[in-house]
Amino acid sequence: MKELKSKQIYWIMGLLAIVIISLAIANMGDVEEERELLQERIVRVNFAGDSIDVTLDEILDLKSTNIRTIRRSSGEADREVFFSGAPLYEVLEHTFPGALEDSSRIIARAADGYTVAYDTEEVLEENNIYLVYAEEGEWLKPREEGGYGPFMTVVLQDDFAMRWCKYLTRVTIE
Repeated sequence: MKELKSKQIYWIMGLLAIVIISLAIANMGDVEEERELLQERIVRVNFAGDSIDVTLDEILDLKSTNIRTIRRSSGEADREVFFSGAPLYEVLEHTFPGALEDSSRIIARAADGYTVAYDTEEVLEENNIYLVYAEEGEWLKPREEGGYGPFMTVVLQDDFAMRWCKYLTRVTIE
């Protein structure tokens, strides 16, 4: 009886190993795609089954602005920071004109899988959600260099930066 249970445990462990390896192989393509978006400084915007890649140059051509906010973090003291970016609704309207009229939410997704959902109304609010590309006049650095970029969303009406999305690679209009 004891020998039978041991064999069952080995079979279960073997099956789990196969599942884990299969998932790892399946996700390798996604990881490579996210890395490419980060390196090329591209945000992929999705709407109704279509995807359009928006480059840093295209974002720079939009209504770019400088914003000031307080960065609060549990790991360091609060400090005032200046970001450069464009209102998120401007980027989305540029990419898919009119899509925000029929949408209910906007999903921001980071390269590491972190995801934030915004109501369309809060995205459309003036002086609220920005897609930023620079801090203190310098391009946002990649994670490897201790940065948050090349893009991130900043929500000015979020006092504790809980809904900011660092390492932004994708935005979906739903």
